[in-house]
Amino acid sequence: MIVIIGAARRHLRAHRRGQALIETGIALPILLLLSLAAFDVGRALVAHIALTEGTQEGSLFAAHEYNSYASDTAAQAAVTTRVTTSSSHEAVTGATVETTCSNTPAPGTVEVRTTYELSVISPPALALFGSSISLSAEVRANNFNEDPCP
Repeated sequence: MIVIIGAARRHLRAHRRGQALIETGIALPILLLLSLAAFDVGRALVAHIALTEGTQEGSLFAAHEYNSYASDTAAQAAVTTRVTTSSSHEAVTGATVETTCSNTPAPGTVEVRTTYELSVISPPALALFGSSISLSAEVRANNFNEDPCP
């Protein structure tokens, strides 16, 4: 009787090891896919933070220096250069920058908007978000000059 119980235990242990292998084989691909999607979401978060900081830098620059340029086009080009060179992150260097200056309400405002299309790498994120994630930031600042817009 003891021999039969010992053989049954060995059989159950071997069966449990096989069961654990199958469970790991099922769970591991799912965990890897979730990790890849989390990687792309993390990239998007870092890129958005960098884009927002670059937009803030451009807005502050425009609030102080916008009226020192001869034309609106020259001022917008200077703000775009300031934004895109404020960081080495791809979301900042490749961003599209739009600047608007308004004299009303007093003392006037400068608005800087940036956009960037972040390409997605992982297959799960491709299924969720498509081929890219649209990132944008917008900052409005009061002008620091009496005659803010050229």
